[in-house]
Order: sequence, then C-alpha cells, then structure tokens
Amino acid sequence: MARKLTETVQFKLRFSEELRRKLEKAAEKNDQSMNLEIIERLEASFRQKELLDALDAQARALADDLRKEMADSLRKELRQQIFAAMTGKPAETVPPADETPKGLLAALGYSLKPDGNAK
Repeated sequence: MARKLTETVQFKLRFSEELRRKLEKAAEKNDQSMNLEIIERLEASFRQKELLDALDAQARALADDLRKEMADSLRKELRQQIFAAMTGKPAETVPPADETPKGLLAALGYSLKPDGNAK
C-alpha cells in the first residue's frame, strides 16, 4: 500500500562529519533541530529549482516577444525606406501597412489588373 503524501517517514542518511557539523551549526544558529534544518534546506532547493524554471520560461517568452517586435520594427523601417526610394517621398509618408502584394503595390501607386499584371 502506498504512503500518503502527508505521512512522515524515517530515512537514514550517510554524510561526512564535516557536513554534519555544518548542519549542526546552522541548526543552532536558526534555533531548530538538525532534522528541521535538513528538511528546510531540501524543500528550499526544490522551491529554488521551480522558481528558476519559471523565470527561465518568462525570459524565453520575453525574448520571443522582443524578437517579434524587432522584426516588425525592421520590416516597417525597410518598407518606409523602399517606399521613399521608389517614390522620392519622405519615408514618414508611407501609407498604413498592407503586407499583401496588392497592398504593397497600391502603396507605391500601382494596382493589379485582372490578369495579375501591375498597371
């Protein structure tokens, strides 16, 4: 039969005398038993890992958003520069973006004929 998650279990550990002394000093400093000191340190290590994983996921999401924003900004800037070069008008006068071929041609003063050719 499996144990309940809330059940307390006894577990024997082997570690160096040096580590035992460090734990003992830390437990005394924190005014708690060595057992509680060990448990709190183990639990803290799991919380830290979960926090680091969450921060990593947030950082990746922010990096993705930043890449998208930079790509959009670069696309807009290039569109303005191409428009300015082809029309001789200031780049700031580029009409609102319509990224379809028809929209790009319209921004440059062209339209598509029914046969697909520009006029």
